[in-house]
Amino acid sequence: MPTKLSRFCEGIIEAAWIMAIILVPVFFNVYSSRIFEPDKIALLRTLALLVAAAWFAKFIAGGFSVKGVVPLRGQAAWKEILQVPLVLPALGLALVTLIATAFSITRSVSIWGSYPRLQGAYTTLSYLVLFAALLGNLRRHEQVERLVTATIISSLPVALYGILQRYQLDPIPWGGDVTIRVAANLGNSIFVAAYLIMVFPLTAGRMILAFRAILDNTTPPATAMIRATLYVFIAVLQVITLYLSGSRGPALGWMAGSFLMVLVLGIYTRR
Repeated sequence: MPTKLSRFCEGIIEAAWIMAIILVPVFFNVYSSRIFEPDKIALLRTLALLVAAAWFAKFIAGGFSVKGVVPLRGQAAWKEILQVPLVLPALGLALVTLIATAFSITRSVSIWGSYPRLQGAYTTLSYLVLFAALLGNLRRHEQVERLVTATIISSLPVALYGILQRYQLDPIPWGGDVTIRVAANLGNSIFVAAYLIMVFPLTAGRMILAFRAILDNTTPPATAMIRATLYVFIAVLQVITLYLSGSRGPALGWMAGSFLMVLVLGIYTRR
């Protein structure tokens, strides 16, 4: 039976992953010597520690569950965990990371990451903590909707900032040229393009649902039109910024993903 403490911990965990989805892509610190990745990763690590602490308190209060609401402990919990897709690959990644770090010739760099990027074992395990938190606590449809909404909304300032950079309206004087290939809030043209191609399918899905609501009259027409217009606007900005980044690899990924999305949508509507 869920307790007040376990429900409170679930709220902290969900708030932390929503903050990670929104703040990490958008945040950068112009007063820092490295501006982008290390500051973003420091924020993400902090949120991962918060998630881990809240999840541990929840486990102490009410046990563990992945698929249902009945708390499980011991061997039953491990059986339930291992039945979930992607758990074994994630555990394998964690194991390989720990082994590689243990046998590294520069163990401190392997643990904390290099000075410019901080991509070490600590950061990789922070990613896996957030993955596990989503896996273990994302149960209700409302939670999924909040997660998708936060992901789409956080892409808007990133896309807008990229367009401002292209037209030389960036208020911040960067050392390199960010007008030919925009870098936006992520500090790297490939990074911003890779981020946008992951968010675009979610935006397109919401856009399709909004137009479907207009055709089916399931929501008030004015609300449906505003929602559809907003998602079309965000999707267009994402594609424009993707183009302005000049990154061929992410562009190929976007085309392949869009083709697959249209194919799946066609199969679904035919059924």
